[in-house]
Amino acid sequence: MRNFATCAIFFLTVSLTGCINSLYQAETAALDTAGNERNFILYWTNTEPWIGTSKAGPAVLLTECSSARPAFVNTDDGIIFFGLMGYDQLPDQSGLNSGRLLCGKIENYTHLREIRAGSISVTMRCKPTADDFSVGNKTYLAPRPEPYVLKVLEKERQWSFLGKSLAAPLAPECRSNGR
Repeated sequence: MRNFATCAIFFLTVSLTGCINSLYQAETAALDTAGNERNFILYWTNTEPWIGTSKAGPAVLLTECSSARPAFVNTDDGIIFFGLMGYDQLPDQSGLNSGRLLCGKIENYTHLREIRAGSISVTMRCKPTADDFSVGNKTYLAPRPEPYVLKVLEKERQWSFLGKSLAAPLAPECRSNGR
């Protein structure tokens, strides 16, 4: 009877705390906001517990030769990158962003947990502000009217007992001034 109780407690614990973690990643080469050809990686994790609702995000955009890390978050209006006040602006805007600015959006999904391997459409609308006090290079995908189409791959899938998260990818290696 004691072995049965031990097994029951073990299986109950595993079913309540066990999950599958996936790392999704999309890569592309395009112009950055400074006009240089760069490599980009968009990645996020998805956690699927054995019991409960899946969780995913945020999706982080890594840019070659840049310290900027724009994040696309799940909102009621979709998967959105909100510009930071004083750091991001629309291309034709002069001065600083004084509020919440929609700078990017994953157009063909409403929540990161829905995305599996396949294509996503990413619209970019903003550019980082530049000033004399900026530290490091802060660029990301250049704004343009048509969306970028990126191919998403599931890079890693791992079962976890206590929700151990997967390691984020490194930013693309920096080459001198683009290609």
